[in-house]
Amino acid sequence: MMIKRFHVFESRTHAFKDDEVLQENIIFHAVKGSALGTVRITSSYSVEFSKEYGEMIVEDMTQRTVPYTSVVKPDDPEQFIHIATTDFEQHVVDRISVFNYTLEDLGIEVSTGPLVDFRLKEHLRQKPGPGTAPLLYPAHFDADGLTWPKSGKKPNAINITPDSEKWLWSNNGHYVVTKRFTAKEERRRIVAAIYDSSLPARKVGFENHLNVFHRQKQGLSKEIALGLAVYLNCTLVDKYFRQFNGHTQVNSADLRTIHYPSLETLAKFGSLAKGKIPLQKDIDYLINQEVSRMGKKSMLDPIQAQQKINEALNLLINFGLPRGQQNERSALTLLAILNLKPDGSWQELEQPLMGITPIMEFCRAFYGKEYAPNTRETFRRQTMHQFVEAGIALYNPDEPDRPVNSPKACYQISPETFAVILTYGTDQWDQTLSSYLEERETLAQLYEMQRKMQMIPVEVEEDYEIALTPGTHSKLIKDIIVEFAPRYAPGSEVIYVGDTGSKIGYLQQSRLLELGVEVDEHGKMPDVVLYYQEKNWLFLIEAVTTHGPVDSKRHRELSTLFAKAIPGLVYVTAFPDRTTMGKYITEISWETEVWVAETPTHIIHFDGNRFLGPYETS
Repeated sequence: MMIKRFHVFESRTHAFKDDEVLQENIIFHAVKGSALGTVRITSSYSVEFSKEYGEMIVEDMTQRTVPYTSVVKPDDPEQFIHIATTDFEQHVVDRISVFNYTLEDLGIEVSTGPLVDFRLKEHLRQKPGPGTAPLLYPAHFDADGLTWPKSGKKPNAINITPDSEKWLWSNNGHYVVTKRFTAKEERRRIVAAIYDSSLPARKVGFENHLNVFHRQKQGLSKEIALGLAVYLNCTLVDKYFRQFNGHTQVNSADLRTIHYPSLETLAKFGSLAKGKIPLQKDIDYLINQEVSRMGKKSMLDPIQAQQKINEALNLLINFGLPRGQQNERSALTLLAILNLKPDGSWQELEQPLMGITPIMEFCRAFYGKEYAPNTRETFRRQTMHQFVEAGIALYNPDEPDRPVNSPKACYQISPETFAVILTYGTDQWDQTLSSYLEERETLAQLYEMQRKMQMIPVEVEEDYEIALTPGTHSKLIKDIIVEFAPRYAPGSEVIYVGDTGSKIGYLQQSRLLELGVEVDEHGKMPDVVLYYQEKNWLFLIEAVTTHGPVDSKRHRELSTLFAKAIPGLVYVTAFPDRTTMGKYITEISWETEVWVAETPTHIIHFDGNRFLGPYETS
């Protein structure tokens, strides 16, 4: 059986949220007896799938296609499945591969803490005393190191007796300990600390919720232990561990599967740490320097990239963006419109004009995150729309009246936002951010006013006017209502007007229902629908500036969408001029009409046994 596809859900809380179950979720598709080929790997936070163009997609879906041998290694006797959902994750694997020692190679063991407290309940003590040994739980270790004894429900000591002593180890040397239970939502999955055997006792107890690195139940040397703790606490190991550990436990078996630096390298890490576990940024710098020294130069440094993503996300939070935009997609979008790559500086930014597709390509090329092509609308509607509304980005600043559906549509960071971001990470940041936030509402209102000034007003019924987004397409829609309707459907009623910005600019849904038409939210409406009551005709009109005439395919789509309509159907393609019409003349479906706005008093009929009217459907 050969695996063909995986879909990984990044969140444990969504798929079974109704049942309040935290569960890792993967969907896979395999084919019996299939030849080795490629495996498509997709991932998403959301679980709301929809079908588009014959494929199931979901918001924020990333994608990657890899050889089968990258997922199941041919030389792996266990046949473990390795899933790197993005190029970003693959770079993590590539970089950590420079460390190729096992714990067995190093002469180091890792074991689950041997002492199970409820089995020795009568020997447990809240306070240490004569004849006791320290009993260490995960709660005794934190960012500051060891805190013992500690007030609380957990005991701090255990009596040394013949029953308990076999579960106690020598209080000698430096032990490295990690928590056995951590959730993927935590900042780090592997949290390593050091116990240096400094407590006054000949024995020590490690409770069962700890993993302990040791040599034959003895501690390690100080430098090796410190170097090992540095390595286990680095972001590179954390990122790697998350790729193959799908549960809440950090088992000793999992820790044995990780490859480690040599003893010499661990000792070097320990020496450079200068007696204590360094800050996270210093740990990551130390590991990154070693990876680079060992010659593993990857185009993408995943730790550097993640740092930039985190900083961009922090900016969005500081700017007060809604929770729906406080995510990786929006952070990457901000980095794209600043042209800020992982190794770049917040003080060396740019202001490029970028469309949605170039933004997505930037995410793939520089941050290893390849989003599925049909998630473009998610970028547009769930990130850029909010950026524009908040005054963070400008829409078509080079040509404000560009049609919304133009392939040249683009965005640019606003000058005010650009100026404040340039101070990020500097002494001026707090002050510039404060001033920016005070003025931003005014800025957003100003930009909104400018956008509204570009809108095209159209009166769709007496004393009722709508505003269409700017552009030649909207101008043609206005011409249809103002010029076409009075000539060829005098006194007709405007039922529907599409607007490429909001998809529905005007809709009389109840009136459509009276006419026998139920609008399917997934159905693609024509640009304009007119009801000509005198003849009981329904005009279905497509406004064509760059694409979309009523060709044979579109004719069938509209026939299906309006199949239950009571009035007769008249199909019309409208063009702004004859030059545009000439580009599509060979595509026009028979038994339809063509109207050109620059010569509004003429209409062209394509074949059929009648002129301007519905045809009987067979």
